[in-house]
Amino acid sequence: MAAALARAFVRDNLGSHPRLQDALVVTSELVTNVVRHAPATPFIRVQIERRSGPGEGRIRVTIGQEPGSLRLPVASDRRPSPEGIGRPGPGGMGLTIMEQASDSWGEIDQTSIWFELTA
Repeated sequence: MAAALARAFVRDNLGSHPRLQDALVVTSELVTNVVRHAPATPFIRVQIERRSGPGEGRIRVTIGQEPGSLRLPVASDRRPSPEGIGRPGPGGMGLTIMEQASDSWGEIDQTSIWFELTA
């Protein structure tokens, strides 16, 4: 549920941005990772910044746990589990997807992760 709400927020805010599909895929992966792996939190923050100047059309999407522009309810009370780490099969591709679909990315104080896309 949280990933679908985040995608709708990104779609509504980016509209016809040429990299909208990349933004939707990476947002979905990151929100899913927060729900699955971050310490229990009732809300996730999704924030979109539009950058101007050199690299016009650059956007930054930040996803984290502190209060922000969109608060998504987390429907799961599951705790992170080491099960599946190193296991073949689905999962474990979020950072690879982010690396391939975004121009740059990073973290902020181990509470948020961001990615940037340029049109």
